[in-house]
Amino acid sequence: MAGTEEADAKVEHVVLIVPGIRDFGKWTKVVGAQIKEALPDVVVTRANIGFFGLLQFLVPLPILRRWALERVMVRIRELRDRYKNAEISFVAHSFGSHCVANILKSEFDVKARYVIFCGSVVPREFPFNLFHQRFRDVVLNDVGTADPWPAVAEAIAFGCGSIGTFGYGDSAYVTDRFHNGAGHGYFFDGNFASQYWVPFLRDGTITPGAETPASAPRYIDIFGRIHIKQILAVILLLIGLTIALKILYPAHSFYANAATPSRSAQVEGEGLVSLYPWRSIVQRYTDEARLICPLGGALCPPEPIQSFLWGREFKTALQYDDDLLSVSSCKPYDPAREMTDPFAAIVDFASAFPQCMSQSKDLANFRWLPSKAQGHLETSSDGDTLYCGCSAAAIDAFSR
Repeated sequence: MAGTEEADAKVEHVVLIVPGIRDFGKWTKVVGAQIKEALPDVVVTRANIGFFGLLQFLVPLPILRRWALERVMVRIRELRDRYKNAEISFVAHSFGSHCVANILKSEFDVKARYVIFCGSVVPREFPFNLFHQRFRDVVLNDVGTADPWPAVAEAIAFGCGSIGTFGYGDSAYVTDRFHNGAGHGYFFDGNFASQYWVPFLRDGTITPGAETPASAPRYIDIFGRIHIKQILAVILLLIGLTIALKILYPAHSFYANAATPSRSAQVEGEGLVSLYPWRSIVQRYTDEARLICPLGGALCPPEPIQSFLWGREFKTALQYDDDLLSVSSCKPYDPAREMTDPFAAIVDFASAFPQCMSQSKDLANFRWLPSKAQGHLETSSDGDTLYCGCSAAAIDAFSR
C-alpha cells in the first residue's frame, strides 16, 4: 500500500478521457492505449457519464445536466486525491466537451494542463477568455467538417453549439484544427490519437490538420442555420399558455329550454295543446352571448382560438328583436345537452323553428329576430303574445 502511494505521488500527468452522451465509451480503451504507448509515464483513465438520457440533453434545466457534470467532477476529485502532484489533461468528445468546458468555467479549483475537444457541442460564444488561466496554452478543438451531430445539437438543444462541426473561430484561447470529411467517430479510428493528440499532450505541439477547411455538407449547414429549439420553445410556450388559460378561465357551459308549458287548452280536432313561452330561453341565450372575452377585448385571441379555448366565440355585437321575448310556441324545445357556445345554441334553437325565427352573423355581429315575412308568426288579439307553430284554432283558444 505504501509502495502504491509512493508511486502515485511520482505521477506528474494524468489524461482523463470524457466520452459523450448515449455512449459507454468503448473507444476510450483504444485511444487510451495509443496515448499510453507513446507516453508511458502518463496515467490514462476515463470518466464515464453513463447513458445520458435524451430528455436530459434536450431540456435546458441545469439540474438535469448537472448530474453529468457531477459524475465527471467526482472522477476529477478522485484523481486529484490519488495523484496529488499530477496535472490533469482532458480529451473530451461530444457532450463530454460540454461537461469539461462548464467544469473549468465554474469550478475555480480545477485546472488543466492540456484540453482537447473533438465532436464538440460547446457553443461558439462560450467565454473561454474568462477562465483561460485554468488551462495551459489553448483548447485544441478538432473539427470534423462532415460531423452532423454538433450542428444537430445546436439546432435542438439549449446551451449546446457546433464548434465540432464549424469551429470556434478566431480566438487566442481556442485553436481549431480541421479534418475535412471527418464524421463524429473519425477521431477514434486508426492512429488518429497517436498522430494528433499525443504530440499536444506531450508538450503542447499542434500537428496541423487540413490547410483549407472544407464546407460542411448542405444538410449540415441547414441544421446550423435553423434553430429548431427556438421553434420548439415557442410551441411549448403556446401549449403552456393554452393549458394555463384553460385552467384559469375554463369553458363555461349552460343549459336552457322551452319545455315547461305556461298554458294548455283543448283545441277542436287537435286535442290538448300546450303553449311554451320563449322568454326565459331567449333571455338566457342573449345574456350568455353578451359575455365578454375573459382576457378583454384587446387581448382576446382570434375566433378559432376562442373556440378552442372556451368552446365559443365572443362577438362584438349582438342584436335581437324584443318581440322574441313575447313568442310562445305550440311545441317544446329541449336541447339534448348543455352548450358552451351561445351562438351555436341560438342557431340550433332557430333551426327547430325555421318558420318563426331567422338569424344571421358576420365577423362582428350576430342577429336573431322573428321571421314575419312568411306570415307564420301571428299576434293575439290583445297584442301581448306572438304564437309560433300554432294553428288558427289554437291561437283562438289561447286568446280567449
